[in-house]
Amino acid sequence: MNVKAALVLAFATLAGSPAFAVDNYTIPETIDQSAVSVVDRAVDIIGIKPGMSASDALAILAKDYGGEDKIDRFHMKIGTRQVQSQQFDTFYTGGEILKKGIAEVYLASPAAGNKVFAARRVVNLKVEDGLPTVAAMKAQLVEKYGKPSAEEKSNDSLTKMFWYLGGKGVCTEKYDVCTTSYDGGSSGGAGGVLGSYDVSKTEDYEKATTYGADIVIVAQLSTAYGYPDGVRELSVSFVDLNLRAKSARADYDLVFKKQAEFDAKAVATPKL
Repeated sequence: MNVKAALVLAFATLAGSPAFAVDNYTIPETIDQSAVSVVDRAVDIIGIKPGMSASDALAILAKDYGGEDKIDRFHMKIGTRQVQSQQFDTFYTGGEILKKGIAEVYLASPAAGNKVFAARRVVNLKVEDGLPTVAAMKAQLVEKYGKPSAEEKSNDSLTKMFWYLGGKGVCTEKYDVCTTSYDGGSSGGAGGVLGSYDVSKTEDYEKATTYGADIVIVAQLSTAYGYPDGVRELSVSFVDLNLRAKSARADYDLVFKKQAEFDAKAVATPKL
C-alpha cells in the first residue's frame, strides 16, 4: 500500500478507539537528550524550554494559566488505517486569545521522550492600562535573547525580530520557519506544519534543519490603532528544528516497519 499517502489520515486520529480493527504498536524512546539543540544562550518562554518534559511544561502552564484543569490537552496516534501507535500528548494550550492571551506547547512523540520542541506565547495589552513602547519591548527581548539575527518592519503597525541560533546562525530560505517559526494549523491545535507535530511532514522538517540554524525564535510586536508607538500585542515563539526532525524521522521509519510487518501477514480470501 502507499503508506506515505495513508499517513495523513491516521495523524488526525485523536482520543478514543478507532471503529475498525488495527494492529497497535508502542513507540519506544530511541532518541535521547542529545537530540535537543545546544546553543550559546538560554532559550525559554515563561520558563518553557526546548527539551523540557511534557509534565514540567504542563506544570508551568497550569501555574500561569489557572490550574491544570484549565489547560487544553490534545492527543494523537501515529500510523495508518491498519497500524497505529499508542496515544500520546502532542499539544497544550492555556489562556484565552481574545482576553489576556495564550501560551502553547508542542511535544515530540515518545520516540524523543515526549519532549517540548516548540512553544509560543501571545500577550494582549489594553490601551486603558497603558501600553509599553516598541523601544522598551525590543530592549526587553534583546536582554532576554541577545541581539537579533534580523529585524524588519512589515508595515506601520508590525515589527518582527528573528534569532537564528546554533548552526551557522543564519536562515537561508524565505520559508515560514525562518520568518514565523509557528503554524498551529487552522484548528488552532496540532495539524499545521511548523509548530505542530505532523510526521507526514518529516522531509520538510529535515529540510528545515539545513537552512543554517538549530533553533529559531521569532517575536512580533503589533502596535495599537491611534498609538503608533504603543505595543498592543506581543507574540514570541521558538522551535527546535533538530529535535522535531529527529523525532519525526524515528516515527516515520517505525510506521513503515510496522506496515511492512502487517503487509507480510497471510490474509484469508473470502469463500466463493
